[in-house]
Amino acid sequence: MSGVNLAGAEFGQVYPGQENRDYFFPTDQELDYYHRKNINFIRLPILWERVQSVLSGSLEQSYARSIRKVLDAAAAKKMKVILDIHNFGRYGIGKFARGSTHGNFVGSKEVPTEAFTDLWRKLALQFKGHSAIYGYDLMNEPNGDELRRSWKDIAQSAVSAIREVDKDTSILVEGACWSKAETWEQCNQTLLIKDPSEKIIYEAHQYFDHDSVEYPRSYSKEKAYRDVGVDRIKPFVDWLRSHHKIGLIGEYGVPADDPRWLVVMDRFLSYAKANCISTLYWAGGAHWGDYKLSIEPHSGEDSQQMKILQAHSSAL
Repeated sequence: MSGVNLAGAEFGQVYPGQENRDYFFPTDQELDYYHRKNINFIRLPILWERVQSVLSGSLEQSYARSIRKVLDAAAAKKMKVILDIHNFGRYGIGKFARGSTHGNFVGSKEVPTEAFTDLWRKLALQFKGHSAIYGYDLMNEPNGDELRRSWKDIAQSAVSAIREVDKDTSILVEGACWSKAETWEQCNQTLLIKDPSEKIIYEAHQYFDHDSVEYPRSYSKEKAYRDVGVDRIKPFVDWLRSHHKIGLIGEYGVPADDPRWLVVMDRFLSYAKANCISTLYWAGGAHWGDYKLSIEPHSGEDSQQMKILQAHSSAL
């Protein structure tokens, strides 16, 4: 399947913040746009601090209701949704930006593993059985030396906690080192999670520039080539094959300022499909402004990235 991340509910640097001012959930109209394009596979980033403002406390029901509203709208269109805790392996109040520490890492004394398992046990109880749920994405892009050493055990604990209350929903396990496909074999060689339900999907992310998301340099200065996307995800694909596991690319994206990037995207998607790897583009969402990877329409016209994505999409 080819899908899209609908970002917004994880936006902002105010916690918990106010919906429709500091952060934004996808609207029914936004879902309609992707549904009309036959893009029916959604990853929904959410923030741990907003859904559980006190570690091991009750879920914040106003935020949970907004999640359910998206799920209900998706279900009406027969769309499937991944719930993604978009916290980079951390929890804390403070500046939330790429490269920031964003609080304390899971497994620290401030954010013990038990708090993370508590979160997922409660989320699974809240949303299990919803017809729109495709899977639970445990944590977006865990990173840092501490998590590289401990992430396998932390992920296993979360999976076990979910299975106490929900034996049916797929669980997506991202890898350490930002979950990069190109470094998967170095960072996640032993990331083999036990699941009595046998419904684990391993999730990698991959961008095709040296910064791995920002694309500050031109295609030429990046020394990019048409199969750079294929080559970047091949270590992940090889690992999946060697261990007979199922995988997914939860994030990738390209700018549209050079048509050669669109060729990279097209060939990457063809390779992923040939290897039975589902993919989710980063990113959609109505509040991106001039973000160069945005796949949202501009002045009523589909983005160039959408045209490529649509050519590779298939109905659920």
